[in-house]
This record gives sequence, C-alpha cells and structure tokens, in this order.
Amino acid sequence: MKTVARKARAAVAALAMAAGALALTAAPAQADYSDCPWGKVCVFSGWHGGGERWDVPSCGHHPVPDFMTLKASSVKTHGNDVGLIFLSPTPRGHVPRWTETNLSPEENNRLVGVVVYCGP
Repeated sequence: MKTVARKARAAVAALAMAAGALALTAAPAQADYSDCPWGKVCVFSGWHGGGERWDVPSCGHHPVPDFMTLKASSVKTHGNDVGLIFLSPTPRGHVPRWTETNLSPEENNRLVGVVVYCGP
C-alpha cells in the first residue's frame, strides 16, 4: 500500500514539474494599441501596436531609446500631435492626435527621435 501511495505522489510531482516547465516556456503576450496608457504617445516595434512598446515620457523632443532605435513599426497618439524623426531618405514625419497607425515602408525601422507637441 505504501508503494502505491509513493508512486502516486511521485506521478503527481512529475506532472506538477512538467506543467511548471510549460508555463515557463510559454511565449509572452504581444503588445496591442490598447496597452498604451491614456495620455501617452506609444511607439511599438511591431505592426498594429505589436511587439515591444516605448512610452514617450513627456512633451518635447526625445531620442528613441536603444531598445527601440531603428525598430519602430507603429505609433499610437492620444491627445497630442507627434513629429517623427527618421534616418534619410524621409527625415521627418507627422502623426496627428488620436491616431493608431503603422509607419510607411519608407519609415519602418528608421525612427531615431520623437517630438510630442503640447499646448495650444
């Protein structure tokens, strides 16, 4: 009887370890436009607000952080217009307030700076 109980406990432990290993290897959830905090400008590495996200910290000019430099593919704005600074051939772009958009093929993966326009 003790042997059966011991084997049952061992089987339950093995299943628990296997389930834990599966949970650790699961892919992280993709970002989405809806993940962008209210009032922020968000830059995403993937199309349609997917991939990694950078929340532009405030109004004014900001260089794109290293993890997002030359990787941006989409942008979401809330209440502010946004200027985008790219490597050539198209050095500047514009995203109007209240917009979710993919960057054009010429702009994709070329973003190096963001200007958030605030005020009247």
